[in-house]
Amino acid sequence: MEYARSEMNQNRMSKFLKGLKLEDLFFVGIQESFDEDLRDLFERLGWKNAGSFHQNSSQHEKSFVSQNEREEIKRLNLSDVALYQEAVALRDQRIKTIMQK
Repeated sequence: MEYARSEMNQNRMSKFLKGLKLEDLFFVGIQESFDEDLRDLFERLGWKNAGSFHQNSSQHEKSFVSQNEREEIKRLNLSDVALYQEAVALRDQRIKTIMQK
């Protein structure tokens, strides 16, 4: 929680993307749909599918985060939560468009 409460660690993606609109980007993927989104990106770029990439898998045991801590982290990162929701909506729209073809 010390990390989450530090202002410099809050809303990091919103700060990084400040001034940009997600819909203006060539591609927006979602971590939870990594493999599917990667295949879509390769197709859009006309690249051959290179398989899966899982570089960041950790062998460390995950620590427990309480519901109260989760809620606090969300409150501390409201801009990033909104950005994520926008990205999911854009992804859903992209998938819907693909399905209609």
